[in-house]
This record gives sequence, structure tokens and C-alpha cells, in this order.
Amino acid sequence: MSKEEELSNLNKFISTQQEMISACYASQNRFDQEINKILQEMNQRIKTLEEEKQNVIQTAYNERRRLRELEAKKTQLTKELEEERHNKLLREKFKKLQENSLLLPEFPWSELILNHQNEGSDFITFRKRMILADVMGLGKTLTAIAALDKIAKVTEDATVDNLFLTDVLDRVPVDRPCGKKILYLSSAELSFNVFEEMKHWAKHRNVIFLTGFPKLTRRVIIDQLKHMSEEYVVILNYEGWRKDLNILPLLGELEFDTVILDEGHKLKDRSSVSYRGVASILSMVPSFFRIILTGTPVLNKPQELYSLLTLLDPYRFYSEKDFLNEFCTRVEDKEGRLRWTFKAGGVEALYRKVGPIILRRTKSQAGITLPEKTIIHHNLEVDEEIYADQARARNEMRKWGSIALDPSNHDKGFISAAAQIAVLTRLRQIETWPAGISIKDEDGHVVVRLEVEESQKLDYIINPIAPFGLLTDALESEEKVIVFSQFTNPLKELYKRCKAHNLRVALFTGETSRDQKEFIKKQFDASMTKAEDCAFDILLANYKVGGEGQNFTNASQMIILDEEWNPGKRDQAYDRLHRIGQQKPITIHVLRDINTVDEWLAELIKFKEEMVGGLETALESNAAFKALKEGKI
Repeated sequence: MSKEEELSNLNKFISTQQEMISACYASQNRFDQEINKILQEMNQRIKTLEEEKQNVIQTAYNERRRLRELEAKKTQLTKELEEERHNKLLREKFKKLQENSLLLPEFPWSELILNHQNEGSDFITFRKRMILADVMGLGKTLTAIAALDKIAKVTEDATVDNLFLTDVLDRVPVDRPCGKKILYLSSAELSFNVFEEMKHWAKHRNVIFLTGFPKLTRRVIIDQLKHMSEEYVVILNYEGWRKDLNILPLLGELEFDTVILDEGHKLKDRSSVSYRGVASILSMVPSFFRIILTGTPVLNKPQELYSLLTLLDPYRFYSEKDFLNEFCTRVEDKEGRLRWTFKAGGVEALYRKVGPIILRRTKSQAGITLPEKTIIHHNLEVDEEIYADQARARNEMRKWGSIALDPSNHDKGFISAAAQIAVLTRLRQIETWPAGISIKDEDGHVVVRLEVEESQKLDYIINPIAPFGLLTDALESEEKVIVFSQFTNPLKELYKRCKAHNLRVALFTGETSRDQKEFIKKQFDASMTKAEDCAFDILLANYKVGGEGQNFTNASQMIILDEEWNPGKRDQAYDRLHRIGQQKPITIHVLRDINTVDEWLAELIKFKEEMVGGLETALESNAAFKALKEGKI
């Protein structure tokens, strides 16, 4: 084959190959187009499936949400139905309880008890564990005594198989008759008052008064009570175990079914011997019924109310930290110190939680109309010329106080509360009667001694030379007068002056004998002695002994020599006159020396009033009690 032919054949072969390659490319392009078309169709299908999937997911989510809404609605309807049943039971039981109140005519209190006391005793019986926080002067003791008889009535058939329940969620089911073995605790100053009221209003009860007996005698009495089957009331003061802690387990063995804690604000400090003793007793006895009586559930800070709540219900109120974080906040006072107080909305939230177990009523809410109460502040301009010795004593004490409270004079710059109170107390004493004040250093050496026998305030009350002053003005109007002071020495000086002017006066302090105290109390109590038959016209009392639990309704004038820096205790003193039984308008004279510790103290009282006022306003609404009474719940 020639070369030309061979070249021609190669060209033909190359041409054929090129055609084949072109055909392959064409096929590849066709396949690529088909593949792209298929991919596009698949992507569209995937997109469609994804959209359908999202629609299904959204539908499922909507259905689940609807299901939750339906379940929540079901739960709410179930809860409302349960509440309706629960409330119906509450209404029936409360109505039955009130009907039973009418079936108790045989007791000494039945004819004389006031309507608010009757309703309060019903509420106590119904709630079983609660704080009766009526304002001072509404007769809380009689309310509690009546509640004891009602408790005995409504639980007389209670057994393990026939529990006494006040609601379907009752955490304290009563499985035995109660109101039988009762422990009544109060302060030492009031325990004898309670004993006297028990003898008067509960003559059918065996009342045992343990206060004032030696340790051995008390233990013998308690041992005898273990073998007594009949009912009894044991009265003891909070100080009763201060030097005899072994009495606590002995009391625990008596299995009290009811415990009454009078003057409950005495238990505000959970580290105190009084509080720990009460908590120990409550942990050992059944105490189905626990009743706390106090006109001042909060004196200084929110923690004090928490202390009382832990005694009523330690299972709900077990963490002070949680309580404070939930309802309170810390604010800086005028001295730059942080104090706990109720935060915005905290009072309302707290009331929703504790309202059903706290009953507080003012005199107007209780339907008690008392004569008008007028408070007059006598702001005395300090006269440093006439009372030069008192002025020197004041300045000397200020200098000593400045040194005593200087952080540089203390380790680590820390000044204890006790040191601050000591300085303030001495300054307050100077404004009343400086004589006899002495201050010792850490080694016991006297660094300041004052023997100044002059006082602008005492002269304003009654002049030592001639019988004129605030006291004699009141006596000329034929009114009886109570003078209150924290300190005994100025009261003794006033006593000397009154005696020198032949005025009928009595001292009512810790140094007064028990018999004399009882005589004085009966003389100034309008329910026991007519005003015209009273042996005294003037009573000089200190806050601790005369400021709580007493009825001085024969007096209509009060003079506050030095203000109690706790507004709750101050109001306690005011209401010794302004209470049930008072027939005359009362006037309270508050003496303050201008530009002294008195004005500083007035500002402190105002701060405390603002903190406590919000809670008391909420408590006074008594929503739970009103709803029960009106049949709304």
C-alpha cells in the first residue's frame, strides 16, 4: 500500500474517531441535561417534602400546645371544682362552729363576751394554729379563754377513726379531744394577770400557777399532773426555765393539746432562751392548737414575724434566708447601716401566704367605739442658764460618748450595738434625771459619775417647791394620771415631790411588791374599782412593768417622760388607757427636749413606723376572716 493510500486511510480513521468522540460528547451532554432535569425534579420534590414536613411539625406543635392548654384548663377546672367543694366544707364547718358558739351559755364569759371576741374565738378554733394580732385593748386574753371552751366542744368526739378536720388539706388532723391540757405561757410581768383572768372567766378549769415557785416545788407539781386525768391549765412565764432548763422535758411529758403564747413579741429573738425553750416544748408535745397573742407582731424588723411563724408552722417557714429574699430588701438607714425592710409588693405577697393564719383587727373594725385619743408633743426649749448643771452633764456625756463611739478607739474599728445603746441610754437618762448616773471602763473603774439633781422635764411635770405643772393641771380637772418612764430614778424623784405636795401617788416598778402591784392594778382598772373610789390619783410606772397587759382605764391622762424607742411598745403603753372600759377622752403628753437625743429618737421612731405600717395595714384587711364570715370562700 502506497503512502498516499495509507495517509488517506488514516485520515478516514481519524475522521471516524472524531465523529465518535463528537457523538460521545453529544451523548454526555444529553445525559447531563437529563441528570440536571432529574436533579431539579428531585430538589423540587425534596423542597416540597421539606415544606410538608415543616407543616406537619407546626401542626404537631400547635396540637401539643392546644393539648397543654386543654390540660391546663382541665387542671384549673378540677382545681376550681375542688376549691368549691373545699370552700363549701369550710363554710359549713365555720357556720357549724358559729352555731356551736350559741350552745355554750354555761360559761362565765358567755353573757359578757363582745361580738369581736366571740368571732375571734371561732376563728381560732377553726384555724387551730394562728396569730391573734388584734390591736391593744381589744381583750385578746378573754378571746383565747373562750376559744379553749369552744375547742373542747368541737373536738369532744374526735378519735383516730373520727378526725376533727377543718379543711380537706388539713395538715394537723385532731385525733383526740382537745382544750383539755393547756399550757399558757406569758411574760413574768403578766403571768399573774393571766392567772387572775383564768380564775374569773374559767372557774370550771383547774388552773395551776407555776410562776414564782422553787425548782423542787415546780417539779413535784408537774409530776402530780402526769397522773391527773382531768383537764388543767398550766400557767408559766417565759423566764421560768432560764435557770432551770431541766423543766422543759418535764413539761414535754404532759402532752399539752393546746399551747397559748401570750405577748408573743417576747419571742422575736430566735437565739433567746425564751424562744428556744418554747420551740423545745412545742417539739415534744402534740399541741394541735397553737395560739399566739400579740398586738405587735413586728416591733423592729421583718425577722420578728418570721420567728413567730416558725413556731406556728416550722414546715412552711424553715428558712429565714428564703423568707427575707422573697419578701424583703435591705435599705440604708440615716446612720448608713443596712437594715431589712419589706420590699415593694413584699407585704402583699407575704399577706397572701400568711393572711389565713393571722387575724388582726383595729378597734373600729371590731366595732369598738372608744373616746377620742389626743397626743400632744411638748417640745421643751432647753434652758442652759436655769438648768446649767443638767447642761454640763449633757455636754460631759456627749464628750464621753464621742470617745466611746470613735472607731479608732476600738479593735478593727468595730463598735458593738451594746456600746451604742449604752451611750444613747445615758443621754436619755440625763434628759429625765441625771442624778446617780455612773459609767465604768472595761476594767470596772468609774470614768463618769453624775450627781446632778435637776431636770427641766420633771420641773415641767411638777415643781419641787410649789404644786404646779402638768400633773396638777390634770388633777384640777379631776382626772387621774399615769406617768411612764424607762428609768426608775426619775419616777422615785417624782414620787418624792408628789408626796411632799400631799398628792395621792403610787409607784409601779420592778421594786414594787406583788401584793402592792395587784392592789394598784385593781385601783386603776375601771372594771374593778369606780374612779371616785380609787385610792390614788397618780401612778408612776416604768414601761417594763406597767407598759403591757395592764388595764389602767380609771386614768385619762398620760405623761411620757422619755419615749419608748420601739413604736410597738410605745403603743402598748398608750393603750393601757385607750382600751375597752375607758369612758373619758384621753390625752397623752409626750415630753421632748429640743436639740437633744430626744429629737434623734423621734426620727428613729418615725423610720420604724414606716417599716411596720405597711404590714399592719395588710394584716388589718383580714381577707380570709371576712371571706369566711361572709360566705365568700
